[in-house]
Amino acid sequence: MSAKNDRDDGVGYRNPPKHSRFKKGRSGNPKGRPSKSRNFDILVNQELEQKISVTEQGITRRITKREAIVKRLVEGALRQDPKSLHALLTLVRQAPAPEPLGSDPEEIEDLERALREREGRRWSE
Repeated sequence: MSAKNDRDDGVGYRNPPKHSRFKKGRSGNPKGRPSKSRNFDILVNQELEQKISVTEQGITRRITKREAIVKRLVEGALRQDPKSLHALLTLVRQAPAPEPLGSDPEEIEDLERALREREGRRWSE
């Protein structure tokens, strides 16, 4: 037999020697990821939320870059640009479906109450 098989120190596959194992209470990656580092999603969202000036029909407005991209996609799809149409349809399919307005019974009651109050004020004036 070899000297390795005679040892009973539990060293082998997925069982490193005791002196080189991680110490209790210490991380295997002590520096780790810096706490204020930003991932790709955060960087993209920050960039898309920046505002730019856009002139539409002679009126200059400030809108987010995200809104400008959507406007361009829709305009391209209306001009029958196949790439814009494909990109827009892909985004529409991936987007969560909006909840219908007034689907909550409490919300409906609140809206009706507000409408009655507004109508009552109009008739009393």
